[in-house]
Amino acid sequence: MIPYNETLAGIHDRSFSALAKEASGFISNLLRDKRKQHVVDLGCGSGILAARLLMDGHQVTGVDYSPHMISLAQQRVPGGTFTCGSLFDYELPRCGLVAATGEVFNYLFDEKSGPEHLDILFGKIFRALQPGGFLVFDLLLKGVNEDENPRTRTLSDDAWSMDITVTEHPDGTLTRNIEVSEMKLGSPVRHHESHRQRLYDAGVINGMLRKSGFSVRQLNGYGSFRLRKGHTLFMCERP
Repeated sequence: MIPYNETLAGIHDRSFSALAKEASGFISNLLRDKRKQHVVDLGCGSGILAARLLMDGHQVTGVDYSPHMISLAQQRVPGGTFTCGSLFDYELPRCGLVAATGEVFNYLFDEKSGPEHLDILFGKIFRALQPGGFLVFDLLLKGVNEDENPRTRTLSDDAWSMDITVTEHPDGTLTRNIEVSEMKLGSPVRHHESHRQRLYDAGVINGMLRKSGFSVRQLNGYGSFRLRKGHTLFMCERP
């Protein structure tokens, strides 16, 4: 199944963009004192990060697995370059920063998702980055649901309502079941998506990154925007 159908992609863009906006500001500040950079946005979604960095004068390319997200990114950022496909197959250009915000590396839509291919990808990113370049990504860790499992919530606005159930499993995966009811022509239209994610151990990820050559810091959020427990930010620099 292709993730983020047209309905869910639109809702995510309109109503779940806080992390992307905060991450874009954080990364913009990170590049403030650098000359124009080529930035690669892995799992670029609807192009919120790309729009901010293009406005700052940087060159931006993005890749995402959802064609509906790519369509939104192309509309929002006509000056960017976007590709629909696997981030694991993407040929990374020489660049100054690679971003993967919004739990991108956790998702299991792509058959290549998982620790082995993530390890290979870190090496590819390191080789693509210029000296002094950055890899910035956030990741869900094992135990993210230890305080409440399953975790449920209901969200809504005037046009839609959404029931989300997030379950962490003993095998180290997480399932996010999403039920959407959208009003169209006065009648509710229902949509369902199930997103699976691989949860990771922070020590294992740190080991992969350092093996690739990165220096690594873990942070609890994008500046003043704090991530919840079990969701961490990795700031990696190529020496």
